[in-house]
Amino acid sequence: MKAKRFLIAIALTVSNVVGMTAQDMIVIHMKDGTTRQYINGVKDTTTIRLYEFAPEVQDAGYSATKHENGLNYQWNVTQAWHDDGKYAVAIIWQDDLPANFKARHGLCFGSEPGLTVDHCDSLKYHAYSGLSLRIRRNGVELPANHCHFMIVGHDFSSKYYYNNWEDETTRYTLRFDDKNYIGATLQPGQTYYYRTFAEVTIQENGQEKTAILYGPEKSFRVPRVMGDFAYFPYPQGTEEAVKAFATNFPTDTKAPTWKEVEPLWNLWRATDEGKAVDLTADITTAEFDDGTGYRLNRIPNEFYIWMIKREIVIDAFDGLAEIGNSNDIDYYYLGPFVPYLATADSIDNVDARWGVPGNRYIRFNPTKTALKVLVRYGSGEVVPGVHYKMLLNFAPETPAETFVESPTLNPSLPTKVTVTAASGDVDTVLFENTEIESSSATTLEVSDYCPAGMGLCLKYESSVTNVEIRRNLYNRIMRIAQIRLIPLLQ
Repeated sequence: MKAKRFLIAIALTVSNVVGMTAQDMIVIHMKDGTTRQYINGVKDTTTIRLYEFAPEVQDAGYSATKHENGLNYQWNVTQAWHDDGKYAVAIIWQDDLPANFKARHGLCFGSEPGLTVDHCDSLKYHAYSGLSLRIRRNGVELPANHCHFMIVGHDFSSKYYYNNWEDETTRYTLRFDDKNYIGATLQPGQTYYYRTFAEVTIQENGQEKTAILYGPEKSFRVPRVMGDFAYFPYPQGTEEAVKAFATNFPTDTKAPTWKEVEPLWNLWRATDEGKAVDLTADITTAEFDDGTGYRLNRIPNEFYIWMIKREIVIDAFDGLAEIGNSNDIDYYYLGPFVPYLATADSIDNVDARWGVPGNRYIRFNPTKTALKVLVRYGSGEVVPGVHYKMLLNFAPETPAETFVESPTLNPSLPTKVTVTAASGDVDTVLFENTEIESSSATTLEVSDYCPAGMGLCLKYESSVTNVEIRRNLYNRIMRIAQIRLIPLLQ
């Protein structure tokens, strides 16, 4: 529908006009055949303003959602939200309608084109609130009475009560509320249409009447992406497949999620045994906007058997998770060996005569003698419900070490450690105040350890007292080497 042109004439009148001639009058011929006459003002002028309604939908360039395989899907709206397979959009528009139009602004929405106020699925008038929408462009806030918005789709108000976004020139602050909201389930792959309008009061034949001024009709398509249909960019276990696989684990353990077993799954598939298992019938595919999606509908039992028979080695270097001290366990170290509270000297290529499994270890030495070193080692490959023999190896003081001698931390002295294992929600003290020699390799053995959940965290803590340090009986140096878990086949 074409935009209508409306005429506003403001005449400056003067009282006691005498001897008015035709030149003192402005005559306007209306389209319906009527005429209107206006008296010129004292300066022989009449001010006339011509107005053409042309609403503008503002697009800040943030109307894109991110999906698998790097897809950034563009929407023909001001803003779009996507969360857990649900969608909502915001449409923001402006106009400069004069106050005497007494305009009510709104939006028509539907699944078919050709929208009007009488032909649409939903219609909603904008409810003005200075707290609901604020727009600042080039540092200047726009007049609130000329800014309008409508949210269509899923109700995200509990998650995005306020939402802010901006580009180089414009900042939007939008509040979700039920006054400017059209509830709708936006279906993937479906195209929807919307059209802004203004319901205004005009004069016709000298009588006031209501007219509808329409903005341009626009549309957007909801993307059909694999994540909304529980498909993945490569074969992954479905929720049903993971639940079925969970029946392999004892009921008193916490069965692993797909994310927890996926690293082992990839290792198994790379083995000859894993390659020999044909999964063709267990994988389904489908095409989406973001590429080909996959589902693994069955996790074969051969994978579980391989998992529970597998010996696990936690490397002295790669198995380190964090380091700190037991006086302040929240202040810990992560990442490369640049500790805050203890030095961590990586000793590699240890001579075989020292009997250090893996021929490498890390020497942990507190930066202050009063600190008790706390070190965590971890592995995500330990399987819940499997009984393991666990070997915790400690290295001796070797000539390959580099350290700063300290009279209060004599490296030739033994140390004492407490080791705790955490798996699932269960913490188990394996060794408490156990002495470790510095002159020879030491192996602490746990004859039977059964993890309660997928993965294992081992906490090594020096348990030497300050009195024992002062008496030069022990030091707090820990030399942690390889950790090995051997499944006990039953």
